[in-house]
Amino acid sequence: AMTSLYLAVKLHSTRKISVSSMASLSQGRLRVDQVLKMELCIIKSLCWRLNPPTPFIYLTVAGPLIDASADGGDTSTNVK
Repeated sequence: AMTSLYLAVKLHSTRKISVSSMASLSQGRLRVDQVLKMELCIIKSLCWRLNPPTPFIYLTVAGPLIDASADGGDTSTNVK
């Protein structure tokens, strides 16, 4: 649970927390190397997909293509 919290903070917070701070928050139950080892285990089990695309991101990419297709325009343009 502590490592999951650590990953969430790393990914979504503007404030960063160190691994040693997370280990000390566990009140001596976890060492720094254990947090790092579990972090790698979680990341590997997720196949490094920590930030999947959201529906909004999909629409920003697909929206212009859909509009161009509906207008009968060229849909072979490069998408940024």
